[in-house]
Amino acid sequence: MKATMIGAIGGALIVALAGALLRESPVYAQRPGAIESSELITLTTALDNTHQQLTVIDPRMQVVAVYHQDLPTGTMTLKSVRNIRWDLQIVEFNGIKPLPSEIRAGLDSRTQ
Repeated sequence: MKATMIGAIGGALIVALAGALLRESPVYAQRPGAIESSELITLTTALDNTHQQLTVIDPRMQVVAVYHQDLPTGTMTLKSVRNIRWDLQIVEFNGIKPLPSEIRAGLDSRTQ
């Protein structure tokens, strides 16, 4: 019984240690002059052999920025910045049938 208990505790410690070592650490960035730092989401995409795209999303500010980087020189060019707050308020845009409102209306009529 004592050996089983020691084995269980040892196994739990190994699992906890492995989880702590393998966990990815979050990326934090601070804006120049800002007091608070915020968590940013970054995505990179290869455009071709010499260029990549970096997308930076600030969930707190609800802003997306897109950069293109020339890999041989390291030069980065800002391509677009957009506040998506109002975009996220849109219920339907560029939708194809059935639109969400049509699906909802069909489901509502079935439940009545």
